[in-house]
Amino acid sequence: MLEILKDLWIEKGSFRFRSSLIFVITRFLNATFVVLLYFFLVKINLFESIYNREAIFIFILVFSVLVLIPIQEVIEIYLKRKFLSEYLFDDSSSVRFAYRNFELKTLISTVFPDMVKIAGAASGRMIIQKEPEAFEAYSYTEGKSRRIKTQTFHLNKDLLKYLASKKDIVTIGEEVDSNSILNKSLVELKADCIIPFVYRDKTFGFLSLSKIPDSTALQELRILASKAAIAVYNHYLAFQVSRLYKYRKELENADRIQEEVFHTTIPNFKTLSVEILKRDPNIILEFFNNIQSQEIVMVLLSLTIPKFGSGLILSHVLGKMFYLQILKKTYTHKVLRQFIDKVFEEINMKDGYELLIGVYDEKIRRITFTQVGTHFKVMNEKQEGGVSVGWKYTLHFNQLKVYHKKSEILIIKSINHT
Repeated sequence: MLEILKDLWIEKGSFRFRSSLIFVITRFLNATFVVLLYFFLVKINLFESIYNREAIFIFILVFSVLVLIPIQEVIEIYLKRKFLSEYLFDDSSSVRFAYRNFELKTLISTVFPDMVKIAGAASGRMIIQKEPEAFEAYSYTEGKSRRIKTQTFHLNKDLLKYLASKKDIVTIGEEVDSNSILNKSLVELKADCIIPFVYRDKTFGFLSLSKIPDSTALQELRILASKAAIAVYNHYLAFQVSRLYKYRKELENADRIQEEVFHTTIPNFKTLSVEILKRDPNIILEFFNNIQSQEIVMVLLSLTIPKFGSGLILSHVLGKMFYLQILKKTYTHKVLRQFIDKVFEEINMKDGYELLIGVYDEKIRRITFTQVGTHFKVMNEKQEGGVSVGWKYTLHFNQLKVYHKKSEILIIKSINHT
């Protein structure tokens, strides 16, 4: 029975009527209690004095101010929270203002229907930004709310910019004829009024209504809209933080993998000695064997401009190079250069890398270099070498030094074969 009465109450009475009725009922009950209390105290002759009635009047006046009025306000707030909106009527001393914050889930399930009811509208639609460039829409009609499927909803982003600049409620009678964006949006939404959720000069969503509320309701809707904007913003911020945390964890894992993957093992040369002077996590140093020609290929690779998470990029390229060894039995300068260039082009970073390839033939004890970019440099003990970008060059040496941005990273020495 209580549920039936509640449904009739919601369907038949407007928000303003129900609010006024609760106001009248609580004061009527308070006044009735005061009158009954007065006659009761007079009847029992509480103060037993010729000024009994006057003393009782003063007593009831003080009792009403200290006890009855606070109780009346508590009852009024309870009834309004129960039958109207628990987020609009929360503070016993300020029943017209919403001091209670709410989260996005509560906004969707409770506050949004409350706002439509407060407006006295038959239907309403709420659009909110839950992720960057991702909006969701919800509708409320005849006591039922539902989520609008993404594929059936299209948001005019110019409308969001307009609402952010307007920073206030927009109704069908304002600027419609002169503003094509607003006019088109009101028609598409089938709305007479739009209440924006604006926070820090950015629109995080809005509420569209099929009816223009009265001035009192508009003021209350402004209050709830400001709270709604904060709720959506907090969710949006939490999403950004969680995504950043997840990204940071992925980078930490990538750095750990990078330390393992880039921990180069120097092969056993018969006539050559290689010493790593400096290990740089932003430089790939790997050796590959050309079994048929008895050549050993040395590859040094770095990004032209190191980036946040460059280890992920270099790990990807290194994995591709190992895969190449399975497909081709022999590495050559041309094969490696073309392959690495193709890999970086696939990830939209063409010309974004520096490369040094050295092919050492142990039979004739000769090393031939090619390079891309100018970050790497090879010099022998006679200071011969330098940069020959795009060309093969061979150096005679007893000792070679390999530099990266003027910093020594490798020493290659020729040793006598025994």
